[in-house]
Amino acid sequence: MGIRILVIDDMPAITMLMSEYLSDQGYEVITAENGQEGLELMELTPISLIICDVMMPKMGGFEFIERCRKISSHIPIIVVSAKSGSNTRSIVSELGANGFLEKPINLEILSRLVTSTLASQLKKNNIIPPDTVNQRTHQRVPFFCEAHFQGESVSGVTVTTSISRGGCNLEIQSVLPVGALLLVKIKLHPGHTITAVGSVCYSIPKSGVGLRFLSLDEESERLIDSIVSTIANMELFDLEYRDHTGKLIDTFVNKFDQESNFSYQEKLV
Repeated sequence: MGIRILVIDDMPAITMLMSEYLSDQGYEVITAENGQEGLELMELTPISLIICDVMMPKMGGFEFIERCRKISSHIPIIVVSAKSGSNTRSIVSELGANGFLEKPINLEILSRLVTSTLASQLKKNNIIPPDTVNQRTHQRVPFFCEAHFQGESVSGVTVTTSISRGGCNLEIQSVLPVGALLLVKIKLHPGHTITAVGSVCYSIPKSGVGLRFLSLDEESERLIDSIVSTIANMELFDLEYRDHTGKLIDTFVNKFDQESNFSYQEKLV
């Protein structure tokens, strides 16, 4: 399963706004009109994160959070509400919410809050593995495609330089600490973008970042395996890659830059 977000709000325009934006970010999004519908959806499908309103018919946000926490203590909950007073924030925090965002919603701030909340939950649940640079278990091959990344302190658009079922290398200039989490969206081909949370295994200044995937759905794993198998069997890979890695990567990067309208972007957030 990828990252599935449940959005709960009784205003269709707001659920559509958040759903379309988060879907474009690479998340799988399902929606509900009130807390009762949200609880019913939680019984039917695994949820990675919940975004919910406070004032809703049938079951409001306060009651939903309270009942949700009796079902699951680990699913992160972000509350979005026009009721932004300190009393509301205090109540949702005491009930077990992980974050709060005031309406009207700033979608860029929402995206950063979703990323940081997911990252914090992974750390809390001890899902982040130790440095695994020397423990690679999946074959990795050179592969160049557009990749969007977002972390707690950096975001941007870059390219992968290699990929495997277990992770990828990204051309990121910033130095990131080992163990830092990135949300990545990798365009493997025009019809398929994979979304995954990854843990930084190493970061080399002005060179790149090694990322180990922590969440990857089965369809994405199969697609990556197919790409790896195809490239690994190429004569170019057999004859050159293993002995002339740097030269071959330079050739691939130049070819990628020449044949696409891609532009690198990187910023601190």
